[in-house]
Amino acid sequence: MQNDVVPLRADMDAANTNVLVERFAVEFVPTLLLVDTDGTVLQRSGFVDAKGLLELLSK
Repeated sequence: MQNDVVPLRADMDAANTNVLVERFAVEFVPTLLLVDTDGTVLQRSGFVDAKGLLELLSK
C-alpha cells in the first residue's frame, strides 16, 4: 500500500489553494479525499481518526 499512496496536505489559507477547492469541490475543512491517478475522487470524508483512515485505505 505504501507505494500506492501519495499524501498531500494543503494549507487552505494559502492563496493558491483555490484551484484545489474548485477542482475537488471542497466545502469544509478538514476534507479527506482519496483520488486515483486520473484525478477522480474515489472517497470523500470529513475528519477521520487514525483507525478510520486505515479502514478507508484498506478498501
